[in-house]
Parts: sequence; structure tokens; C-alpha cells
Amino acid sequence: MPVNQRLDEQGSPRDGESFEIRSSERGTRLLLRRYRGGFVAEFDAPGLSSATQVYVLGGCDCLNRFWRDLAENWRGWEGTRSWRSLEGDLELSATSDRLGHVALEVRLMEGAPFQWRVQGKISLEAGQLGRIAAAARTFCA
Repeated sequence: MPVNQRLDEQGSPRDGESFEIRSSERGTRLLLRRYRGGFVAEFDAPGLSSATQVYVLGGCDCLNRFWRDLAENWRGWEGTRSWRSLEGDLELSATSDRLGHVALEVRLMEGAPFQWRVQGKISLEAGQLGRIAAAARTFCA
């Protein structure tokens, strides 16, 4: 399943606690989970695992709008659609090939000035965007 929410002790989803975006092609994923007034972004790919704390001011409504925009334009769009956290800890950029394929570029950074930076891609299908947008809406509420 491309979008998963964390489970509580009884095996039920804890709405809004976290959400996960999995690649449609390989073992790459981005997990966002709430942490101290912001969230932690965990990016995993074959041979790579990284995480950084992401700071948000006044919630993450812009992240919600980013995913809602992608879902509303699931048939494809021109150019790149991007979102960046307040301090640049997490950046997401999406492109579409109009055939139903979406490439999500994920960039994580730690420190200011940055101590390390990780970059990778998650392949998505247009049909996944609605579920991801719904999970983002719940997460950002």
C-alpha cells in the first residue's frame, strides 16, 4: 500500500500521527511523523537511511496545499511543483510525464549551515496522489 499510517497498540491507525509515501518501483520511502511542534522526515532508499527534524511555523498548511495541488492535477502538469520547509530541512519537487507517472524529488538537510544533505527520488503513479493528499490533510490538521 503506497500510503500507510502508523498503528497504535491495538493495531488501529493513529490519525494524523504520521504518514508514509512509498515508491511504486522500489524500496524507497518518505515517512513524516509528528515531533515537538514540527515533524521528523525519514527518507529510506536501498543502501541509504536518513532523518532530520523539520520545523514548521503555524502548522504545515503549505505542505497540505502542495499535495492537494498535485492530486487536483493528477492528469499531469507542466514544469516542477515544489514545497520547501521554513528552514529548508525538507524540500519536495514533483514532475509529471502526463502518462500517469510522477517523480518526487526529496531533499533532506541537517544543520545551518548544513552539515549534510541527502537527495533521492520516489516514483509515484497519478492514482496514488489522492490518497497521499488525504493523508497530508489529516497529518497537517
